[in-house]
Amino acid sequence: MELYRHNQTAYEAALAMLEETGKATVIHPTGTGKSFFGFQLYVKSKEQRI
Repeated sequence: MELYRHNQTAYEAALAMLEETGKATVIHPTGTGKSFFGFQLYVKSKEQRI
């Protein structure tokens, strides 16, 4: 699955924030693909609590 460019940028930032603080929040408007973003996080980080 390939993320939209804006979601890829947010995904990378969220990974960095998770690494640094253990928390991350993504706020995007309705219909911009947040569900795909969340699924990508889940697939890549199954051992973590998402």
